[in-house]
Amino acid sequence: MYRLLIIDDAGTGRELLRSVDWAAAGFDTVELADTFSKAARKAMELRPHTIVIAARLDGDCGIGLMEYLQMSGLKAVFAVVVDGKDLSAIRKAVRAGARDVLPRPVSGGDLLEFARWSVARDVQEPSAAPREDGAGIDPVLGVDCAAFSKVTCMILRVVRSDYRSSLSLTAIAQRLNMSSKYIGRVFLKDTGMRFTEYLMRYRMCKARDLIQGTEEKISAIAGMVGYAQLNNFYTHFRNYFGVSPTALRKGGRAKGDMTCEKYT
Repeated sequence: MYRLLIIDDAGTGRELLRSVDWAAAGFDTVELADTFSKAARKAMELRPHTIVIAARLDGDCGIGLMEYLQMSGLKAVFAVVVDGKDLSAIRKAVRAGARDVLPRPVSGGDLLEFARWSVARDVQEPSAAPREDGAGIDPVLGVDCAAFSKVTCMILRVVRSDYRSSLSLTAIAQRLNMSSKYIGRVFLKDTGMRFTEYLMRYRMCKARDLIQGTEEKISAIAGMVGYAQLNNFYTHFRNYFGVSPTALRKGGRAKGDMTCEKYT
């Protein structure tokens, strides 16, 4: 979860706090400050991920406060609220490093859109740190999962836990409170394949391991890896490995360019 700080002395901040379902947007802490000194202190204490700041705070020092917080080492995603078409304030905000400029009066919808974007921006950035349930060589891609964006790692984690059920990118997007089109684009960019293709390949890898490592019936294995229709399972398996499930169990060889890594 993320923290948001709204810095505004125009009296609209409290209304915005009440009008938006911040928890649903991914924020567990949302606070308000209405003066330069209060905002500076609260920002350094709260260490928010996202800050929305009025350019005209305390007269005309909102952008100066943003620069001060950045020089103090605060790493946050900033949006600056400007009055109407104040081109001078817009230029100053952009030059100072604002990620977005919001016109006053700010609507709850505009603020929520920026807040969600700030979270999505952070989520998609790769991290070198190991991730629980996300690290290790992916059995389909043959790549260390730590090299992918956070969005892709979360998708891979959901697949690993729920591949046996009816799974869709839309359902995953709802869990992440993000757009299915957006996470689909991120996944395609990271992996080079669409989610539906990856899910099919992952299920094939699990099916192969069960066929070679257990004595379960093929029909049972199809259900265990998420296939309600046995014919679909046989078609996908043969297309993927170049042999039928029965032939593979009897010692047949899968096509070399379509095999997948063992997953442990």
